[in-house]
Amino acid sequence: MKKIILLLFGIVFLCGLTVSFAKAEVIDEQPGDWIYYEKNGYIWVADLLTDMKFKLFKGHMPKLSVNKEKVAYYNGNMKPAIYNVLTGHHRAISSSIETANMQPIWSPSGKYIVFNGHTSTNNMFVVMTNKGKEKVTFEAIGDAYWVNDEVLAYTSMHSVPTLRPRGDGGGNGFGISKINVKTGKITVLQMPNDLTDYLLFDVLGGKIRYIKYVVESQAGWESGDWVLSYYRMNKYGKNLEVVKELVYWSERIKNVLSDRYENYMINDFGAYQSTKWRLFTMQKSLDSDIVVYTMHYPHKNTLSRILKGDYPTW
Repeated sequence: MKKIILLLFGIVFLCGLTVSFAKAEVIDEQPGDWIYYEKNGYIWVADLLTDMKFKLFKGHMPKLSVNKEKVAYYNGNMKPAIYNVLTGHHRAISSSIETANMQPIWSPSGKYIVFNGHTSTNNMFVVMTNKGKEKVTFEAIGDAYWVNDEVLAYTSMHSVPTLRPRGDGGGNGFGISKINVKTGKITVLQMPNDLTDYLLFDVLGGKIRYIKYVVESQAGWESGDWVLSYYRMNKYGKNLEVVKELVYWSERIKNVLSDRYENYMINDFGAYQSTKWRLFTMQKSLDSDIVVYTMHYPHKNTLSRILKGDYPTW
């Protein structure tokens, strides 16, 4: 794979940059694999082992498929598209999405892709096959996560009987739903009411993990006087279990950074294979640095800042 890409794009250099962090040891160890990322409106590819990088084509928010053969992205017109890594072929996908909101999401087998963005009326998730055929569409709040290759879990919006005195709209509450992408069937797994809300956290090992918000009265929403609890359940909404407090990976990274990075925005872009490495971006103002976080158990973890860019994927 690497020889093919090197032959196609020639030899381009990458100046590797390693930055010292006060609370985290920095070393040169990196996963030996390609990452794709966005920089200045173009999709780039970089080899973490050799520090070589290549400017590929105009595009935004790339996402590499599990088998590493295709990249889903948004083209210069912010329309969904697919790039075949092996052939170099690009294919735009017909969709009602007008402005992209987040990276595409590949299903575990790579059979389906979720694109998300604004339409003329709302925020829409569109599930496509890897050949560009639309399967289903649905509205969601935040991210969607694959439970398996046919089921997506997401935070859904619902009407509740009375108005809530807060800014998310009168009579609206958040629940947890799933959609079967083959049949289009939507099932509500947790339904909000006047005193409760739900927020999907993630899906881990086939378990749907989420946060439950509870207030004692309507006024509790306005004052922020809610109690949070954390749960997980299976794809049927059953086998409910209480879990410990859920912490985003971006928050974990902040705990190992020195105080000088307190005002940086930290974004998590996922693990590499065995989860020994995770990709992050650190952003202040308009520039983002792509960072690899290496987990060494039980030794100290390490951070390596490797290049400028955003929306990395591996």
